[in-house]
Amino acid sequence: MTRVNIAFLLYLVLVHDGNYVDSMDKNSKKESCRKRVKQRYDEIPGLSDVDIKNRESNESYSFYKDGRVGIYYVRQGQSIRSVSQSETQIWRGTNESGNAKKVLVEGIGKSQKMVTIYLWTNETMKFYKQGKNKPWVEIKTYQERLLNDKFLQNKNDLGASGVTEQNVKDNDSDNSCKISYEREVIPKHEYPPEITVILEETDGEDDKDKYIVKYRRESDVYDFYFAREAKCVAIKCEGFRLWELEEDGNYPVTLSYRRGDNIVTIRYKYGFELYVKRLDKWMLHPYLSRIKREFSPYMKKTNIKARELNLKDKDE
Repeated sequence: MTRVNIAFLLYLVLVHDGNYVDSMDKNSKKESCRKRVKQRYDEIPGLSDVDIKNRESNESYSFYKDGRVGIYYVRQGQSIRSVSQSETQIWRGTNESGNAKKVLVEGIGKSQKMVTIYLWTNETMKFYKQGKNKPWVEIKTYQERLLNDKFLQNKNDLGASGVTEQNVKDNDSDNSCKISYEREVIPKHEYPPEITVILEETDGEDDKDKYIVKYRRESDVYDFYFAREAKCVAIKCEGFRLWELEEDGNYPVTLSYRRGDNIVTIRYKYGFELYVKRLDKWMLHPYLSRIKREFSPYMKKTNIKARELNLKDKDE
């Protein structure tokens, strides 16, 4: 073999080995890059994990407790990426769902628990545990939430699972929704005596000519419909002053009273407030009320101007 052929073969070997080494080096760099990205994601200071067994505040979130209800609020610049109970993972955020800003735990100290996760997208996810050694199950439908939400349940009517035979029969019936929402106008003497509506022009008296009441017999719900000229300034339930007008002109449009569940819902044009009875006391439910004040025309003009200035600065 001539010197030229030997040199050519050596050249091919060196080039081939060089390409192989380069490819190995590139692959190792990609793999190490992926590991660094994953490691950095796991160590991002703004992401925290919540264990509902831990009921203390830390640098990532604040914890507040009221009886058997606890709530975790993230601090500024922080987010919750997962929720667990000891070693059992209840929820973990994904690229699709994102992270959470608040976690509500109901049933502290009890075997039955409900966890509500509030995402930054203003969506909520609910998980329910029926008892000790039972799995955490996500509640996806509104009907399931009503049946399993211990905060709103009438314990005398519901069993341990939150479902009664009547619920099952109604759900299996094709006309259950139709029956539940059938309303009939009732005469004034059949209005629920627990509810007192105070109008602006009646000096604290209940003027029944300014509204009508429809009754849903199957669900024991009274729906109040106010006339356009009616200016409701206060509502009482069982003698307790439940609600008073705070914003001029933002009068209630409808009022629903669920007698069997002890729930009162006051609806406005721009949201609603939900009141429940707990331990013989009426209170505003802080997590099921939605008042969209940013869209309300009854906001102070200074606040609206401030928002407009902020938006203008951002656009520039």
